Amino acid sequence: MPRPTHLAWLPSLLLVALAVALTTGGFFLPPVAEGPVAPLVLPDQAPLDEQVSWLELDGAAPVAVTDLMPPRAPKAWLLFIHGTSLHAGWYRDMARELNTRDIAVRLLDLPGHGRSGGTRGHLPSSTAIDRLLEKALLALPDRDVPRYLGGHSLGADVVTRPELLQRMALAGRPVSGLLLLAPYLAGADIGVDCPLVCTMNSINPAGMFADGYPTVRQNWRFASAGRDPLLTDVYDRTLLRRLFSEQPASQRLAALPAPVLALIGDRDELISAARLDRLFATARPDRGRLAVLADTDHMGIRTRAVADMGDFILAQGGPAEPPPLDRAHPR
Repeated sequence: MPRPTHLAWLPSLLLVALAVALTTGGFFLPPVAEGPVAPLVLPDQAPLDEQVSWLELDGAAPVAVTDLMPPRAPKAWLLFIHGTSLHAGWYRDMARELNTRDIAVRLLDLPGHGRSGGTRGHLPSSTAIDRLLEKALLALPDRDVPRYLGGHSLGADVVTRPELLQRMALAGRPVSGLLLLAPYLAGADIGVDCPLVCTMNSINPAGMFADGYPTVRQNWRFASAGRDPLLTDVYDRTLLRRLFSEQPASQRLAALPAPVLALIGDRDELISAARLDRLFATARPDRGRLAVLADTDHMGIRTRAVADMGDFILAQGGPAEPPPLDRAHPR
């Protein structure tokens, strides 16, 4: 009896899936561990401030919050969200440099990352993260000091939420501006050209079908990554769900009610500066700002962008737009 023609592709598909599985860790990786982890001091990093507080929301696992304060009364507050796999410790130098300009920084470890509790590699829903950011913003001291929201890589996508900014304005605590460092924005074709996934990532097909199994593995190779057990190197399907189910970035950017400064390195391995520029020119032609930093890659931007970040924050003095940056002359 001849084999149905509509199933002729099935053996090839299974062979491809098996090959991908073998190169990315196999189909049957165990579930990621759950629960908070102990604080860590990396060999080449100064310890984080001991003033780590814990934020809880509706009985969820506690989230670690670290405030880094300037020596004088702050002129502004910045709530900053880390990128994929990372945690607050990787942004301490950035925060300390901003402190020298009297800008206080609150670093938040997303659930399942860094010191925070939760299942490793599991991202809560966008709604849950929005509520978490809202609580962190409302809990900031110095009510009359301007508040800013920022993020790096996927953290920049996390903070690009018009509804969150609208709720903050209704609560009498408006966000004065957003800072997006090397933004990996969901629903936007701004990535560099590479194969199915860039070499930083690999896909485990098991996560496509069953929650609790890693579907994306981060193949980090930057300095100190191998000595940091707090890095989250595998994600379940919630990461892909976020990347492919979010409202398109162009719509979210256009709807943001606050000024936006995006910063990208000309050597970024993941984000195309040219494509990001086109996105901003379309979504925020008169209200978006993009600066391209010379000799800067995806991780190096954490410290290379500090001068632009400080200038943007201190130039605001409130929710007014900053002077335009010259796109034609990268710094």
